[in-house]
Amino acid sequence: MAARETSESALLVAAEAPRSDVGLGRARLDEVTRRFLGVDIGESIEIIGGRSTVATALEAPKEDEGMKAIRIDGLVRQNAKVALGGNVTVRRADVRAAQEIVFAFVIKRGHKMSFGQGIENFVKRGLLKRPLIKGDTVIVPGIALLGAALPLTAIRTKPDGIVRILNETEITLREEPFYEIDGLTSDELYRAFVDRLAERLSETVEEFERRIDGMEGHAGEKARLLARRVRDLLKDLQRE
Repeated sequence: MAARETSESALLVAAEAPRSDVGLGRARLDEVTRRFLGVDIGESIEIIGGRSTVATALEAPKEDEGMKAIRIDGLVRQNAKVALGGNVTVRRADVRAAQEIVFAFVIKRGHKMSFGQGIENFVKRGLLKRPLIKGDTVIVPGIALLGAALPLTAIRTKPDGIVRILNETEITLREEPFYEIDGLTSDELYRAFVDRLAERLSETVEEFERRIDGMEGHAGEKARLLARRVRDLLKDLQRE
């Protein structure tokens, strides 16, 4: 997904956030950009790099004025799939109240953990009023494993899209965690496998279509119909 600027969005460069913002889902914008986007301090913005994520807009340092920068921490950059110095498209976010969110903890393979009673309410209090999108990874203050912050990934939201956690939001913790392998979760590895599989099968279908171009009659039509159906199945596989 290529970052670009439109009449309702701004093309900005990802810069490092201050330490006070780490893990809190914040994004610092200068006054010029906030006015251009029609966003006030404390409102939500959508940040689009390799994927979309959401953060809360705050004031940038004076020296950032006119620099077309957005200061976001490593977790927000990870959620947006953008590196420091990379371009992101930023726009005002359309946020709806979350009715339900299902989270899963992200842990390294070989580690084990168990949930204490009331953990869902603890997560809700720690993330209250935070906006997020399905697939975002967040950190809840006070939840740690072996002295390090223990991230959670939102694996389902109701409704879909950008949502905000409220007192009324039902929070569920999936018992099975995501396992992190070489910086990737098990679900990310599965997604990468599916993408590679679809790519290889797509190449096979293209070769098949080239071979049947010269076929005529009933057999040729059947072969072309089969190729179209396989291509549709590949598209469905990549959307899952």
